[in-house]
Amino acid sequence: MVAPALLALALGTLGAIADIPKPRLHSPNTAVAGEDLWVNCSLSPNAPEDTRVSLVAQNRFGLPLDGSCSDLDWFLKQCQYLVPEDEEGELNVSCEAQTMPYGSRRESQQIRVHAKPRLDCPAQLNWTEGENEILDCRTRGIPDPELECTKDGNSVPVGTPFRAERIHAGIYLCRARNDLGSAERNVTVWVQYSAPDSAPFPLLPVLLGSLIPFLALLVLTGLYWWHHHSIEVGEYWLWKRHPRPPGHQGATKGLP
Repeated sequence: MVAPALLALALGTLGAIADIPKPRLHSPNTAVAGEDLWVNCSLSPNAPEDTRVSLVAQNRFGLPLDGSCSDLDWFLKQCQYLVPEDEEGELNVSCEAQTMPYGSRRESQQIRVHAKPRLDCPAQLNWTEGENEILDCRTRGIPDPELECTKDGNSVPVGTPFRAERIHAGIYLCRARNDLGSAERNVTVWVQYSAPDSAPFPLLPVLLGSLIPFLALLVLTGLYWWHHHSIEVGEYWLWKRHPRPPGHQGATKGLP
């Protein structure tokens, strides 16, 4: 008599487990890092009222996401989760229907996390003229962002060595783009170079430009003095040869 009773109990338990309603998970296929994720878990309204639903969201390491849930009805639960700003990869959400003491049924889904572009660029770079230098900027984001750096409106290679020249000094604008948006950074590049090879050449025209006018002024002053002195000497000897009578006022300049 005991065996049939145990068999009936086992069959009843199996039947109760089989009657646990299957939950329905309502979730988007993708989420955006730094934004809210809304997920619903529901049962059929015809499900037994002693069945409860619950939602769990975890990151790729199995850690639960921060969020809050509310019961819109006994058979419908809605949760709001904040996807971390630095989250990458996938999230896992699970919707579970539980009937005590018989057990539970679960439906799960993987959610792909997309991320806006982010740029890791140095604020400034110090290059040396004639050396191979690299404009190094790195991007992060899902989908992979497209990166472009420009100077004075012209594109320049990123991550590729090239020979640095003085004309490469200046401010570079780097921009990363994907479907979710864009990010920008400015990079200031300084190019060090040696000045001795070029210093004497600009100095020579400056010296000549100052010396020539001075020499010209000196020559003109000398000629004027010589001419004026020659006139005075000639008048003196003329007076010596032809003296004027006493009391005569001559018209000759410079005579006593």
